[in-house]
Amino acid sequence: MKPLRLLLCGAATLATASLGSGCTTNLGDFTLLASKNVDLSNFNSQVAEHSAAVSGEDKRPIFCVFGTGNPSLKEALDRAEDQGNAYGLTNARIEIYSWYIPYIYGEVGIKVSGNPLPR
Repeated sequence: MKPLRLLLCGAATLATASLGSGCTTNLGDFTLLASKNVDLSNFNSQVAEHSAAVSGEDKRPIFCVFGTGNPSLKEALDRAEDQGNAYGLTNARIEIYSWYIPYIYGEVGIKVSGNPLPR
């Protein structure tokens, strides 16, 4: 009896895991990324390259089958800039991700990460 229970438990776990789905896609890598005007005459890339990386994220939930909107790239970038007290990011990367458990819950989001340009 125990091997049968173990087999049924394993099959149920596999079925549950295969129902959910998710993915992450790299939208691009950028040398300089900013959501506001940047004065490039005082640009010092050496300072930015040695600063600690920051990241910002904007996400929206999916309830049942209804999405609540699209995530904003500008909002994710603003959050990353605020975290690093910066006016832009160098060596920036933009990723979009989503995951979904059918008819229950899911999320879609944008994540921006990079080295902050200090003000």
